[in-house]
Amino acid sequence: MYALLGSRVTIAVAGTILDLIAAMRGPQASAHVLGVFEQRFVYSGWPLYEMGWVNVHMSRVATLVRRRGRPVAAKPGPSPGQAIRVAMVGRFVGLLGFPRELVDACPADLVIADISHSGRFASYLQREGRQYAAFDLDSGAANAAGVAQFINHARPDLVINIGQKEEAFEIVDLIEAPCIANLCAGSDLMHHRNVDLQFHGQPEADYFVVNNRMFCGTSRSYVPSSRVQTITGYIDPRGLLSEPRAKWAEREPLIVCHGSLFKFAAPAFRAVLMQVLVRNPQVRLALMGRDSGAALASILKEAADAGVRDRVDYLGAFSAVRGEDGMLPDQGWERLLGLLRRARLAPDAFPLGGGSSRFEAYATGVPSVHLAVRFDEDAWGKPQPGTCEVPSLAAPSGTARSIADYAALCDRLLVDGKLADRLAQEQLELARRVGDAKRWWAEILDGHAHWLTVNRAAS
Repeated sequence: MYALLGSRVTIAVAGTILDLIAAMRGPQASAHVLGVFEQRFVYSGWPLYEMGWVNVHMSRVATLVRRRGRPVAAKPGPSPGQAIRVAMVGRFVGLLGFPRELVDACPADLVIADISHSGRFASYLQREGRQYAAFDLDSGAANAAGVAQFINHARPDLVINIGQKEEAFEIVDLIEAPCIANLCAGSDLMHHRNVDLQFHGQPEADYFVVNNRMFCGTSRSYVPSSRVQTITGYIDPRGLLSEPRAKWAEREPLIVCHGSLFKFAAPAFRAVLMQVLVRNPQVRLALMGRDSGAALASILKEAADAGVRDRVDYLGAFSAVRGEDGMLPDQGWERLLGLLRRARLAPDAFPLGGGSSRFEAYATGVPSVHLAVRFDEDAWGKPQPGTCEVPSLAAPSGTARSIADYAALCDRLLVDGKLADRLAQEQLELARRVGDAKRWWAEILDGHAHWLTVNRAAS
């Protein structure tokens, strides 16, 4: 079925239908139909999972239909030299993974195309001798052609795209670099024929990398794409790794859940959380994060039904995104750090877990429990309670294989100081690796070197 839907004939037929809709009802009607398709078949969890799980095959189909017939720039061959020039393009001020420290650690000649985010720029990435340009795409003061022209003028050997929206596709359409790499923000790929290399670090149930290609367990086949390189990934430490961390005995009987609240409102996770509170009457729960409108209400209702509502507090939202000066001025962020420094548990939600929230718990010394995702053949094409994995943050002592084991491990970490301190140290080592800028660049450049070797051998 996936092969049929992704075929040229099907894409052409779907495109013709959308063109007819656009001709009869207008382009907005055509875009609406494609948007409904994406919500139903790409992001809904179809056919086996819950909202948030991405069907990579169907994402490719939707992208091919949307971008059918778009011309792309010709690509030159790779440079024969050893030294390379790297260009990066993205909305850096709105990202957690690109602080000044990461950019300054780049061992290659670096070019930065900085796109505005809510009218702001990552001006802290400018440095003497570095090619840097800011582009305000939000107001229309700049466009994709201008961004691509700046990058092409620099003649980079490797371009790293950080972004998945249509603007990123339009920029990549026009880039003429020998190697264009996409840094995958989640589990999906960038389905663009000019992308040569995908850096991927977040497999999900039924979609994972095998032999540098994305493999689907449900269809037992590869997803058509460019080379996929597994990497550790990088998260901005924001100074957290250099601060002292309290041991279990110095902490309070407090659970902290922070991040997008819809993750914590997932029925199965929500039920486990309330069971843990019922079994541990001395423990309180603090929630911080953005509310979807119904998530917080559903959590509080579950708490009331379980008789623990008086021990559950919502303390508002927070932002860990840097300002234009590179600083973190948000008061909510400081409040969150205060909670994490005192807490005894910061569980990772399921089925859709976190990345930055786990890192923040690790870096502040809070034990965190994660529900593992299975990638063995017996699990292919079958529902799982967990859907998303971040291998670089997988701490063996904090990983559960079932919901029952997850709940039991939460209980243990609230009362077993030795286990909690051991897990906190295990997590800290992982956080140090994920927050290592030099290691990240080594992986990126090694991935490019492997692509170069394979590309030269093929040609």
